[in-house]
Amino acid sequence: MEKITSKVVVFAREEDVLASKYEENYEEVMANDIIMLPNEKISEFNKLHNVLGNKKISNNSVLISHPYKDNYFISIEDSDEIIQREKLSNTADLARLLGAKKFEVISISQQESEKKYELGIDGKLKINTLKINVKKSIDEDTKKVYTMSNKYPGANPDYQKALEKLKEYGLIIDPEVKAL
Repeated sequence: MEKITSKVVVFAREEDVLASKYEENYEEVMANDIIMLPNEKISEFNKLHNVLGNKKISNNSVLISHPYKDNYFISIEDSDEIIQREKLSNTADLARLLGAKKFEVISISQQESEKKYELGIDGKLKINTLKINVKKSIDEDTKKVYTMSNKYPGANPDYQKALEKLKEYGLIIDPEVKAL
């Protein structure tokens, strides 16, 4: 196996990978820089590539390429959190290079999820009809808090080094960083 340069990697059963080539829109989907690999290639993939995320690669795993690190992939389930943390860390490093004395971030993300359970039983007894319906709904709020606080000596700005880091971190095209 060679190093993968696609933007998205999907692992699936070998028969699903082979069958996907006969799907009506296969060419169109694969033109979007997606590659499907059989599950048997997972260990080989792990030897050649760096994978970030909490979830172990398994059947139906979807990985996306790291936005600015070659040969790094991120589990799609963890991608938002990992990329956000790296971006904040890299932005803190840029602030240091530009002479900041302090860089502080508090990021709170809230995710709402709703679960519904429904059970229906219909039946007849000799005399009566029996009908039971049970419904349960659960609303959950999940809150993730990420804080970062860095203090620096506040040295003279090194604009050249900061520009190099902007390019290295891929932040030179980021609209939020450009706005700074």
